[in-house]
Amino acid sequence: YNRVLVADTNSSAYGMVFSVSSDATLGLSVENNLVRGSFVFCAICAIVAETASASPAGHVLMQNNVLIARDFGIGTGLRGLAGERGMYFQANNNSIVGYSRAISVTTRFFDNPPLFPAAFSGMLINNLLIHNTTALFIDDPGTSLSNRHNLFWANTNNIGGEVPPILGVNSVFADPRVFDPTMPFLKPGSPAIDAASLISVLLDIPPTDAAGNRRVRGPGLDIGAYEFGDDWLSRRAHSGNITANWFDLNHPALNGQHSARVLASPRFRNTASNIRPFGVWFDDWVSRWAVFNQDLSSMQPGVEYHLFIPAFGPGNFLHQASTGGIDPSTQLTDASTINNPDAIILATQNWNPPGALAIYNDNPIAIGSSSGNWFIANSNGQSMPNNAAFNVYVQQPSPTAFVHVADEFNRTGSYTIINHPLLNNQPCVHPQVVARTGAFGGRQFDIEYRSDLQRWAIYSPDGMPEGSRFNVVFSGRQQAICADTIFSDGFEADF
Repeated sequence: YNRVLVADTNSSAYGMVFSVSSDATLGLSVENNLVRGSFVFCAICAIVAETASASPAGHVLMQNNVLIARDFGIGTGLRGLAGERGMYFQANNNSIVGYSRAISVTTRFFDNPPLFPAAFSGMLINNLLIHNTTALFIDDPGTSLSNRHNLFWANTNNIGGEVPPILGVNSVFADPRVFDPTMPFLKPGSPAIDAASLISVLLDIPPTDAAGNRRVRGPGLDIGAYEFGDDWLSRRAHSGNITANWFDLNHPALNGQHSARVLASPRFRNTASNIRPFGVWFDDWVSRWAVFNQDLSSMQPGVEYHLFIPAFGPGNFLHQASTGGIDPSTQLTDASTINNPDAIILATQNWNPPGALAIYNDNPIAIGSSSGNWFIANSNGQSMPNNAAFNVYVQQPSPTAFVHVADEFNRTGSYTIINHPLLNNQPCVHPQVVARTGAFGGRQFDIEYRSDLQRWAIYSPDGMPEGSRFNVVFSGRQQAICADTIFSDGFEADF
């Protein structure tokens, strides 16, 4: 998750460079980085130096990186530079846009170039290579790099070099339907969706994509550094969608989808507030989801909720309590939560999942852990109703999934202010927030965008104790698109 941002054309030799020498073996994994700029030698580079003596000299893995040239056709994206000793070089699920060479494997051309360079081995798979002069460039005799499931589009040449590769039979040659070349997120209908080789999963691809959200979503893996499949939105109650204690959520991603795992967070906007226990349910009469008040109080116009509909896949599941109606908490047993102490977990009560009883739980909930186990608790200590059901989302920490802690520096009155570089000054992002057990206790909360501070904040009418903790998750894709001009110093690429 490093960000290397260079605005001037050819102003730097490297964005990120890693070299192996002496008796060492370079064991390197470069994951989920964003590099923007045109570099003399390469945006991300691995080099076998003259003094390297171990064989092989390195095992290099470059995954889920996004590389975008400053100016079209200048510089190199990913590069392996061969030396006197061999190196295993693997590049998978990277998105590389606009370079002279997107991925290049060549002999080292400086520091006494080797007379008899050792060959590289490895594989190039699942990469999104678009708008480059040459997509795959191999200029190292004897190198054996297999390739498969790469997507090529709008490159002047797909292959090049003294020993150009033979493209694998699963190569894709089609418009990838990206949001923009400078933001290569996939759009619906992209041929890159679910088209990647699952060998990446077997080779321990990172659990999050370059945007910080789950890497595996839906029935397959996507080509490129960004995974497609989640929906993030907000809906507001008004006179046309309110019935008694609920309001309908009319959206194509939800309508008719009783098996969806809808997550919700209350948002305060203007004067409408609804700080009380809530849940979601599927209204079969109109085939729509709805947000409801657990205490059966009337839903008021203007109330708003952020909604997150995660794509099906690991870390997205339904949990039902089996507490006997005595214990205030229910332990999560899904594989995504086992032996995962750093998990970031969201949960929303689902009143009527398919085939289950309709259960009310008029209590605030929180996420906690004990003895290595995660659980959902009624944070006020009241008993958890037996068979209460919850939509649950689990992912690993990232810049877009983290724990926020209220402390002396970010608390003001009943607020705790979230100071995060990707969320600050981003009112159109729809973050999801759930309380953690501990200092916050059984309080209620909502989230608000504080325009006076240009920050998102969490508010509780009952006060915000120091040490209160909250899980926060938002969409990296939505954040990038909401930002519009991502870099205020103006280094949008010129295509």
